[in-house]
Amino acid sequence: MLAAQTPPRWILSALVIAMAQVPSFALGQLETEETKSGATKFESLFDGESLTGWEGDPRFWSVSEGVLTGSTHPDGINKNTFLVATGLFEDFILRLQFKLTNHASGIQIRSQIPDPQKPFIVVGYQADIGGGDTGTFYEEQGRGTLAATNKDQVKKLLKPEDWNTYEIEAKGNQFVVRLNGQVTSIYRETRQPCPKTGRLALQLQAGPAMKIEFRDLQIRNIEP
Repeated sequence: MLAAQTPPRWILSALVIAMAQVPSFALGQLETEETKSGATKFESLFDGESLTGWEGDPRFWSVSEGVLTGSTHPDGINKNTFLVATGLFEDFILRLQFKLTNHASGIQIRSQIPDPQKPFIVVGYQADIGGGDTGTFYEEQGRGTLAATNKDQVKKLLKPEDWNTYEIEAKGNQFVVRLNGQVTSIYRETRQPCPKTGRLALQLQAGPAMKIEFRDLQIRNIEP
């Protein structure tokens, strides 16, 4: 077997020079991709069997066959109520599937419970669910619509009374909502201070009797 030979000094020098000339942004991209693949993965927020990890009015929320259901049948309700995930969340991608039967709902992110005596009342950012407004970025009990969706786009994307995929990304002061794989709204918060952490919650909206179902609720934390 031939012994390995040390490369000539001029080759080693050339390699050092070549590495020094690699753009720093390229190295950054490699590092980012490595971090993505090896860091936080999607984790389930719903065990498919119970409301463990969630808090809400038991009159309205139930679990059956891997589906989390919110229902105000038969009479509806006179004020919004929420099923709230325990803990606080900062930068993340939230992914889930929903099926809406009648009326409207929404997904609260980085939201607050202003009155501890009313733990199922939540205020703050919301990804709207309901007809042509699905995919809109909204502020519950605040400024209202922050980034409206394109109703014609939603009409093509939304599957009424069927399962739809929702993805909500919160990173710093920017928020992106995707419906069935397509971006429906992007919002960049300019008002200070922008809430950096908050609660996740699922909404049942005041008004006539309604039902909304959720499944495959997953979250992946993003480094701030």
